[in-house]
Amino acid sequence: MSERTASVILIWLCFFVVLEGLSWETKSWPGPCIVQAGTDLEGGSNNRRGECPTFHEGLGILSERLDSFVERHVTSIVTAFTIVFAVSSIGLWLATIRLWRASDEQRKLSERNAAERSRETRILQRAYLSVEPAGVQPYIAEPGSPEDADRVSAVLSFRNAGNLPARDVVWSINCAVDDAEDRDFVDIPEADDFVSGPVVIAPRGEMTQTTEPFKRTQKERFIYVWGEVRYDDGFGGAPKRTRFCHRYNRMTYQPIEDSSFFGGRQGIPAEYARIYKRGNDAS
Repeated sequence: MSERTASVILIWLCFFVVLEGLSWETKSWPGPCIVQAGTDLEGGSNNRRGECPTFHEGLGILSERLDSFVERHVTSIVTAFTIVFAVSSIGLWLATIRLWRASDEQRKLSERNAAERSRETRILQRAYLSVEPAGVQPYIAEPGSPEDADRVSAVLSFRNAGNLPARDVVWSINCAVDDAEDRDFVDIPEADDFVSGPVVIAPRGEMTQTTEPFKRTQKERFIYVWGEVRYDDGFGGAPKRTRFCHRYNRMTYQPIEDSSFFGGRQGIPAEYARIYKRGNDAS
């Protein structure tokens, strides 16, 4: 037995002793008794002398009366406890159903939150490829080749603005010179027609590509450059794509700054490029 348990028992014993002592001192006092002794009980002799039962005698009287009450109403008591038990069982069943529903709702909410966090993580961390115009430069195959004098190529910059590497990068680039200010474009080629590496572009990295060379002309007003790049954004699944369409005005041809390399030939700086009103999309 621990010291704490022994202390509690000792305190209660002292309490009962005090009550017993007080009951002996007050049993002969005039006035009504807290517990009245019946004539059929031992306390009856005390009651006839006008004395109240002492503490331990009162406990005995109450115990006998409780036993007598239980014997007389045992059926009612059992019935009452049965009803209480049935009601408690129904309440427990209803509470269990509510708890199950709440647990199911919590599970669904947790799944939705997990899916939302996964989606947000993918949005924040995935690779994003943009295709930006980088100007039109003179085409050089072999230094001094006379057939390259009037040929140029449009330059494009593939930039990864995301936080994961863009993998399995493939692309298709088309170019046309046209006098029409508003032009419709043919569909993007099938996957077999894409240039394949595959290439990996690191986060914040870029890659430069050029169109096939075309002849610089004084007739057509515009140069159109369009196409599509496809890549894995770092989370697998279907390839992501970026469609692009740029336009240059031939009136913006000017000598290239690096004239020693290009031999004074003309090109179009990147700042004169325009994002065309159609043909630009991304997923």
